[in-house]
Amino acid sequence: MSYQIERKISTINGVSCYAFVSGTLNNDSHQILGRRTVIDFNFFSDGKQSFRDLTSPVADIPQGSRAMFEMVVSPVHKDGCVSYDRIDVSLRKVVLNRID
Repeated sequence: MSYQIERKISTINGVSCYAFVSGTLNNDSHQILGRRTVIDFNFFSDGKQSFRDLTSPVADIPQGSRAMFEMVVSPVHKDGCVSYDRIDVSLRKVVLNRID
């Protein structure tokens, strides 16, 4: 998996901050991952969980392929951008059985 974090400062007050996380999920297995597969993001700041969000691929992912996942959006942080100490990512696979 690869992902990027883009932080944005509010145009309303110039201080509040939120983040977008986007990226792709690579399927290196010998199975087809369904688009109902869940990617679980846990964001930590100052040793405490800042927020958690779930997302999924935008399409089924055949073996050896990759697909983008739905964008993760953080809550608005009113006192400026938060520095994430750690981001834990886990995957709950939904495997598809192909009938040919």
